[in-house]
Amino acid sequence: MKNKSTIFILSLSILLAIFISGLFFYILETIKDKNQQASTIVASLEDKMKQKENSIFFADKMSEIKAIQDSIDAYFINPDKIDIFVDFLENSGVKFGSEIKVNSIDIPTKTKELILFKVTITGSFQSVMDNISFIENMPYQIKVTSINLNSETLNQEQAPGWRADMIFTILSNH
Repeated sequence: MKNKSTIFILSLSILLAIFISGLFFYILETIKDKNQQASTIVASLEDKMKQKENSIFFADKMSEIKAIQDSIDAYFINPDKIDIFVDFLENSGVKFGSEIKVNSIDIPTKTKELILFKVTITGSFQSVMDNISFIENMPYQIKVTSINLNSETLNQEQAPGWRADMIFTILSNH
């Protein structure tokens, strides 16, 4: 009988050892699968975070490029908004005590990126010279092609006035 109980205990121990080993390997494989899934999720999250960082970086760079583009565009005249520039030019004469009159505006067909202005500036010598200097130093790409400065007397009672006929070109963004 002792022999049967020993064999029964041995058999039960072997079966229990096989069951525990199987359970151990099952739990081990389950843990490996969960680790693999967690690694995949972490990698996916890192990829998404990197994409988000790249999109934020891209958006920042786009806003920088837009600011630079706006800064560059400020040096050119938009032909569609030329009336704003003409008003600015004519009103700037008042600051210096003279009058600026835009006589003509021409966009040559050969060089559409240039706008040709012909203006007349009248006033005292100093105010005319200040306006010429102002126009030459405006924050645009300006090329003065001609300036004719003449003294003109309207009548005997007034001090002589000055007149400058000026031709210049400005780069356009079209």
